[in-house]
Amino acid sequence: MRARCIRCGNRKRASFSRCTRCGLKPQGEDVVKSVYLSEERFEDDGDRERYARELDRVAANLEQGQPPFYIEAELERLRQEKQAFEEFDASPRTLLRALFRIFRPLIIGFALLFAVYFLFRFLKHGLQG
Repeated sequence: MRARCIRCGNRKRASFSRCTRCGLKPQGEDVVKSVYLSEERFEDDGDRERYARELDRVAANLEQGQPPFYIEAELERLRQEKQAFEEFDASPRTLLRALFRIFRPLIIGFALLFAVYFLFRFLKHGLQG
């Protein structure tokens, strides 16, 4: 993974990490811009490789004092992803509810299977005795 600092253009391992050159630790809107200036925003390896070359040009411009150009529609998409990530609730209670919803048909199926089994067993032994 490659990323560039939004302030100085220095190479970073990840968009959210602190810049070792200027010390910028992205927060707030800077997080969105930091993801924009990283390969993290692409899923396809081919896109990442092409964008890595573009990041090198952006870094050279930043080192000369020229701010990067951001496409507003892409920034908005990244803002929405950031918001969805921040709103995600991974508490144990929420996870248990989700698991129950996923496995509810299986649980109901087993309960019905046991009920039928014991009903037949009762009827078989009840009629014989």
